[in-house]
Amino acid sequence: MAAPASVQAQDFLIKRADPAKIAAAYPPKALRAGIDGWVMLQCSVRKTGQFEKCTILEEKPLGYGFGAAALAFGPDYWINLKDPRAGALLGDRVPQDIVFRVDDALKLPAKPIKPPAKPVPPLCPSKKDCMEVN
Repeated sequence: MAAPASVQAQDFLIKRADPAKIAAAYPPKALRAGIDGWVMLQCSVRKTGQFEKCTILEEKPLGYGFGAAALAFGPDYWINLKDPRAGALLGDRVPQDIVFRVDDALKLPAKPIKPPAKPVPPLCPSKKDCMEVN
């Protein structure tokens, strides 16, 4: 049974996705292009109040990977079940928007570059391969 329209999950949120975590998951293609993004997820509410089984309802702009990145954050949202009105949301599918801002992603410290797992072969495997041609 669906919750009454007057009962919104947003009114009962007690835990949200960490903005720094969202910024760290910024889709690389969008970050390089300097594009902000927005995703509307639709998630089920578990008996614990945690969101689960999220799907993408809407994603703007398309083609930059915002939707796929946002799916990871559904379980970071929780509603307060101590409020009796929130109980109407159990088992329902509720909307949750995730906003990606380039400025937030650029504030993060640069990620260290990991050395390759395997040694990189030399550019010239032998002297003969590297001899100058005049």
